Amino acid sequence: MTKQPLKTLILTDTAAKARALRRLLGRAFTVTSTDGFLRNLPKTQSGIDPENNFEPKLITVRGKAELLKQLRRDTVNALRIYIATEPCAEGEALAAQYCELFGINPLSKCRVELRSLTKEDIRQAIDNARALNPRAVEKYWTRRLLRRLLTYSLNPYLWCAVYRGLSINPMQLLLLRLISRFEPTEPPTLEPTPVTLKTLQLWAARDLNYSAGRVVLIAQQLYEGLTFDKNFSGLIKYFRSKPLEPTTQLAPEELRESLTPHQLKVYEAIWEGKIPWSTEARPTDRPTDFTLMLELERRGVNWSDTYSPSINMLVKGNYLERSSEGYAMTELGRATLTVLDKYFGELLSARSFVELNARIKAVGNGQSTRLEVLRATYEPLSRAYDEAMKSLGDNPKPKEPPVVESDEICDKCGRRMIIKRGRYGKFLACPGYPECKNTKPYVEVLSELCPQCGDHLTAKILTGRRTFYSCRRYPTCDFWTWDVPQEKVCSACGSTMLVHAFKDRPSMLYCSNEKCSTRENHPINKILEKVRRQYKERRKKNSARSDQGEQS
Repeated sequence: MTKQPLKTLILTDTAAKARALRRLLGRAFTVTSTDGFLRNLPKTQSGIDPENNFEPKLITVRGKAELLKQLRRDTVNALRIYIATEPCAEGEALAAQYCELFGINPLSKCRVELRSLTKEDIRQAIDNARALNPRAVEKYWTRRLLRRLLTYSLNPYLWCAVYRGLSINPMQLLLLRLISRFEPTEPPTLEPTPVTLKTLQLWAARDLNYSAGRVVLIAQQLYEGLTFDKNFSGLIKYFRSKPLEPTTQLAPEELRESLTPHQLKVYEAIWEGKIPWSTEARPTDRPTDFTLMLELERRGVNWSDTYSPSINMLVKGNYLERSSEGYAMTELGRATLTVLDKYFGELLSARSFVELNARIKAVGNGQSTRLEVLRATYEPLSRAYDEAMKSLGDNPKPKEPPVVESDEICDKCGRRMIIKRGRYGKFLACPGYPECKNTKPYVEVLSELCPQCGDHLTAKILTGRRTFYSCRRYPTCDFWTWDVPQEKVCSACGSTMLVHAFKDRPSMLYCSNEKCSTRENHPINKILEKVRRQYKERRKKNSARSDQGEQS
């Protein structure tokens, strides 16, 4: 049997980048995606031991054991190995982990920095491969462990002072503080500025109503490459560290048919090289993404990578309420801020954020070490924690979450079911646990209205973690959707607007009323027809399986 010739293996961190490299490099290379870290900090504990020089305890990521075995086989059989993770500190830490796991010499020329994804630039990056940068690796782990240390030092006190199961990180606490002290002001007059990730996020939040996370997603898509005129190439240079620049000579007008409207707007700004601020800016009575990001920027806080996940988790965790007007604190948010500010407010202030960032940079410059920074942070934090716990009396214990009864009766034991919150949102549980372990999806009545009968819509989290939206009268009224209802209504017919999410591109806003004039020839029509057909096929298969089970 003829042996397959050995190939050069390229390890990268995302599936999209792996696809781009395969298309641009051809069959001379084998390209494999690791989808990030293969070994990582545990999710249910800090994974840091202060008694052992703050060494992180890394475990194999759930679901990646087989991938790890396969990668070990691939790396053993490779002619040569390059690591093409993101050109940033996290990418360097990923590369260091791959070197350790697969026996790659970190001093060899194995590290490829892909500042842009075009054929010429990729070949040049491979020719200029370098050794790993250990300072960048230390910088990443210093930031990561600091964030983890601060979060897990707050949680035990939070459980005893408020109730069990709560978790909040320093950036989330800072956002709560800014929202609690928000005062309406006139919007600033903004001059055209160079296009960086931060200015792009600010402009998109203010003028386009895009979230910070959506902007990062669009920039990632433009960087990782798109198909146009049967060609494939990245359209912009790497966007997290330097001003954004196009990698092609193609003007936005030439790409109009190849890009989504969202991608086109962002690419136009990058192409022009200046942020096109709108002259119209309305004052707001509530804090918005734009006002919060701008306030973080004024205070010198490094927010561009952490703002979007932090604000989303605050909403998901019921610390904040989000509406078209902006954000408002919930009772839980106010209670959390009150108990944490008393003992940790100074340690987790905006000024402390800036100081911590300076210390992290010092590690990257070789002027300090990870251990020095972690020790300097942990010592005052530990003292504040001890003082906070003493204020709760002798032997404080975690409080149980408040019991909220529902109108639903348990069909197994007859008790009135209670509303509980899990990692995927609210659900109904029998208060007779552990004798009765009955649970049900929680049906939340929304303020948005059904486009068919005018009654309220409801939201129900199913076992597959997806949220099912339907009319309150369902199935009498047969309107249902997987797409998220919005407070905004259609300007043409007044019906509720919905947002359809895609895995590989920005979301699509559309009117829920199929008879609305805006739905004529709308691309969402074909998408929804396919979704409903697949849903019916799945229900038919499930029904068939149930019938077979009963017969057997």
